[in-house]
This record gives sequence, structure tokens and C-alpha cells, in this order.
Amino acid sequence: MNFTKTATEYTLDDVATLIFHEERPGVLSIDHILVQPDFQGRGLGGKILDEFVNDARANGLQLIPRCSFAKAAFLKRPTYKELQADV
Repeated sequence: MNFTKTATEYTLDDVATLIFHEERPGVLSIDHILVQPDFQGRGLGGKILDEFVNDARANGLQLIPRCSFAKAAFLKRPTYKELQADV
């Protein structure tokens, strides 16, 4: 699997994309996670979110989950919740 990162997107093999923006210094907002229809149901949304969260943790950033997929994942995973910033 190949992850690529731009200033506003994480992409996984051109089939899954996580779109984010800087809410304020040190805090990123997770706006959307998109998976191409032919690749849905294979756990790719979770994989790209895991990679994004691990990168944020390594860089001392906090996160705000705004899309429904990210919100649900943050509720289920205590390791995600510890990075959640106040809105």
C-alpha cells in the first residue's frame, strides 16, 4: 500500500482519500474520507484513517473528527480519542 500526502489530502493507492484542513495551529480537522465504490467494504477507510492518526501522533498534532466515519472511529478507539481536540 502506498500512502501519499499533500497539504490537504492523504491518499491510499488512488482508491481512498482522507481530506483535512488545519483548524488552528497544531489541530487538524478530518473533513471527509472517500473510498472509490469498487473498493468499498475492504477496510480501506480504516487503514487510511489509521495512517493519518499515527502521523498526527508522531507530529504532536490534535484532531477534530468531522465526517461520520471518523466520528464513529474516534468513539470506538481510545487511542484515537486521546488525540481529539476541543472544537
